[in-house]
Amino acid sequence: MMMYKLLYKLPNVPDEFINAAWKYCGMNNDGEIVNNFETTLRGHGRELYKDGVLIGKSSANLRKKFSDSFEQWARENITPNFNDYGINFTESGMNYSGPHYDISRNYTLIYLLKNGGPDAVTRFYKLKDPSYKNKDNNNHYDDYNKLELIDEIKIPLYTWCIIDSKVIHSVDNISEGRIGIQISLMENLWNE
Repeated sequence: MMMYKLLYKLPNVPDEFINAAWKYCGMNNDGEIVNNFETTLRGHGRELYKDGVLIGKSSANLRKKFSDSFEQWARENITPNFNDYGINFTESGMNYSGPHYDISRNYTLIYLLKNGGPDAVTRFYKLKDPSYKNKDNNNHYDDYNKLELIDEIKIPLYTWCIIDSKVIHSVDNISEGRIGIQISLMENLWNE
């Protein structure tokens, strides 16, 4: 079962869209915050536990459209068959994008502009007990002890990566905030 695949043959995102994405997130091209946009996200995270101990909060994780012309470029250069796209960013200072699976898409194409720090890693899990239902029967999991790690990747910067977003996944060890362009797909067009 494929959890992720690096897609080196896809074209790099042109600088004009990368610059638009940085600007939208309130940062310069080096990832330095130039206004307080990210601080408006604080306090929205859910509590995460391991071994019965609170280990932190999950970052608010927003995905917003940032450039109408990017959509046209992506449809012409990546695939015409996607649901939506946007810039996705997590809060600086929050160490987790907690375990979850996506509801609105099956696969996610990710193009990281800022990876979240040297130890940030995308992890994939399965439930230790397949009959387990989390407290609100939603798509988020707050207790790492209920999950078994099955794969992980440090997604490189400026490289397209597709992930199976119906598999429970998280990003852990975020130390610097994480910013990436994402495209939502219902099918994996690169499943060879």
